[in-house]
Amino acid sequence: MNRRLRTGLIISVALHVTILLVLLFGLPTRPPKDEEPPEATVAMVFQNETGPTTRAPNPAPKPAPSQEAAPPAPPVTQPPKPQPTEPPP
Repeated sequence: MNRRLRTGLIISVALHVTILLVLLFGLPTRPPKDEEPPEATVAMVFQNETGPTTRAPNPAPKPAPSQEAAPPAPPVTQPPKPQPTEPPP
């Protein structure tokens, strides 16, 4: 290995080890927060004082659509009958 590469490798390893040690031993130095008391459990009892639930009334049946008289159909025109191309004798 080249001397410059070996020196760079040693410096890099030393720097990484230093950072890891600071992270491992430096972060937990803060005192932990006081634990908050657990939330109190509350039992809830519901009583139905209003009686049975009321429903909406059934909707009235819809009336059938009215049968309007359809307009009369237009008169059918018959196409003209084809004429023979030969003149009569």
